[in-house]
Amino acid sequence: MFQCENKAQKIIDFYDKYEKLISEHIKDVPEADRPTMFFEMHSGPFSTGLADSPFYEQVALAGGRNVAANIDNTLAETTEVSAEWLAEQNPDYILCESIGLGYTATSINYLRITKII
Repeated sequence: MFQCENKAQKIIDFYDKYEKLISEHIKDVPEADRPTMFFEMHSGPFSTGLADSPFYEQVALAGGRNVAANIDNTLAETTEVSAEWLAEQNPDYILCESIGLGYTATSINYLRITKII
């Protein structure tokens, strides 16, 4: 339709290459030894993807265990959790997605100062 098949294939090949590389690297790491993660989506503070969502898949593909895995997802692919809930989960890593305006140098510096990252 857009006559961009070659460009599209290059993008697909790029993602496939790195997905395979990561998959090979983590394949022998037992589930219990994989780090726990919370993936905060760009849609708002404490928003995350639930099981079977693309956002959840990103954590799994990276070799992590998503702390939101057991949240009921019968109504949606995403949800917002409370800061208290996240603190109780105590994930090894908190990943913050940024698109466009996202996080600024000021907020990143604040996170570093407060030892969040």
